Amino acid sequence: MPVKGNNLFCPSCNKSQSQINLIDCEYCGHDLGAPNVNIVSTETELTALQGRYDNAMEYAIKSDKVDQLKNFENFFNNNVNGIINLSLHVLEAWIIQSGAYKSYHRAIGDKLRTIAIPSNDQKRTVLNSVIHGTYGRDMIYAALTLNCQGLTSYGNCSVILDEQAIESRATTLEENSYTFIKTHNLNLEKLEIPPGYRSNWQNKIKLAVAKLHKKINQDSNEKDFCEMILFSDGKRNGEDFIEVHVYKEITNFAIKIIYIPKSNNRREELVIKAIEEKCPGKVIRTE
Repeated sequence: MPVKGNNLFCPSCNKSQSQINLIDCEYCGHDLGAPNVNIVSTETELTALQGRYDNAMEYAIKSDKVDQLKNFENFFNNNVNGIINLSLHVLEAWIIQSGAYKSYHRAIGDKLRTIAIPSNDQKRTVLNSVIHGTYGRDMIYAALTLNCQGLTSYGNCSVILDEQAIESRATTLEENSYTFIKTHNLNLEKLEIPPGYRSNWQNKIKLAVAKLHKKINQDSNEKDFCEMILFSDGKRNGEDFIEVHVYKEITNFAIKIIYIPKSNNRREELVIKAIEEKCPGKVIRTE
C-alpha cells in the first residue's frame, strides 16, 4: 500500500508525494495505484470509519443485538459481490464490440456510446467531479450485492465482477453518489467529503455495519440482509444501495458471472449466444 499515515509514497523510489490524489510519482513517474483507493486509505479516513464501526458495535451491545450483527457480518463476508446492471444492448457493446466496459466519459471519447441528454450529462459530470475530481472520468460505478440481484433500473442483465480483478482498485460509498451529495450538502462552497463514509475493498464490511446496524434486529433474516445492502424496485428514486467505484476499465476477463434473461426474440438470442462464446461458462440464463 503506497499510503502511510496521511501521505502517499511511491512504491518504486519510496519518495513522499506532495498530494494524496496523484496518479504518477512526481520523481520517477512510477504508477501510484488507484487514486480512489489511496484517498480512502489515509489514517484520517481509516480512523473515522473505524470510529463509526466501533459506535455501531457499542450500539449492538447496548441493544443486545451483537449476535444478530455478527450473523450479518458472516453472511455479508460469505456472499458479497460487486454487480453492474445494464441492458442487453450495452452488454453486447461491452462483450462483443469492445471487450472492455469503460466509464461514461471514456466511452464517449472512444465513440462507444453517445452523450446523454444535457441534464443527465451535467449530473454525471458534476457527480464525478465532486466525489473524485479529475480521475472521476475513469471511474466505473457498480453496487454491492449479497444475492446476485442488482439495480434493475439500469437494465435486466447483471454482471458479477471477479473480486481479484477489482479489489486493488475498488472503493465503496455508503449510498449512491447523487443521494450522498444531497445528504451531506456538498456544493461548490463545501466540497470536502466527510471522512468515514467511504472504504477500500477490504473494509467494506465496516462501512456496511456503520450504515445498517440500527436496522438489524432479532427478526432479521438473510433475505432482509440482502435487501438492506441493495434494494431495487426498478425505479431509481426508490433504490438504496452501497455504491462501488472501480478505477479504469473492466475487461471480459474481470467477469465472474453474467445473468441474462431468456428471450423469444431471434436477434437477442443470437446476441446472447455470441456473448456465451466470448465468455464461456460464465453466462447463466434467467427466467
